[in-house]
Amino acid sequence: MSMAVALLLAINAETGPTHLKVDGVEPIQLFDKACNGGSVKLDSASVKRISAAELPAGVLKAISAASFAPESPSYPPQIRSTEIRNTIFRLGRKGQVYLVPATTGALAPTNLSEACFVVWKSDDFGPAYNYLIPYIPPSIRSVGVKGFGHAASDDGAYVRTGATWGRWTVLRSELSTGDPLAEAYKKLGAPKK
Repeated sequence: MSMAVALLLAINAETGPTHLKVDGVEPIQLFDKACNGGSVKLDSASVKRISAAELPAGVLKAISAASFAPESPSYPPQIRSTEIRNTIFRLGRKGQVYLVPATTGALAPTNLSEACFVVWKSDDFGPAYNYLIPYIPPSIRSVGVKGFGHAASDDGAYVRTGATWGRWTVLRSELSTGDPLAEAYKKLGAPKK
């Protein structure tokens, strides 16, 4: 398993960039630690490994929204569960938070395998956007509305994307490989602006 995600004993309860809690989990803090080169400890009593086929349709739509730029034709295209070969963890008791760590190695690569996602049930893009603001140049910042939002950034180390689609919000991260802004748009399927 990549990104040093380990099923151990307890998710760390220290305060993250926001105090948002969903089903007892702080998704922004989880993303910051699990998807940006760190590691997390998960409470094995409230974590279940699931298959991509078990993901709710809304989670797949949110992952799609974070995987393509809004300028892409027919945004967001629908990602099928068969395209997600990463390990998936459902956190909490109600199934309202999902961790999808990046996968490397023997699995056949897809456009999703090298990305790490945290998805949570919320139609408020604000917390995800607030997390991304330090990584987004002021000239390309935009504001999401309730039920929809999208932002992307590349700081030279990670390409980070946030999106809200319907009742789900997602943060996505993957290693950066080139020119920060051009790489962010390339990975999201849109021309550099």
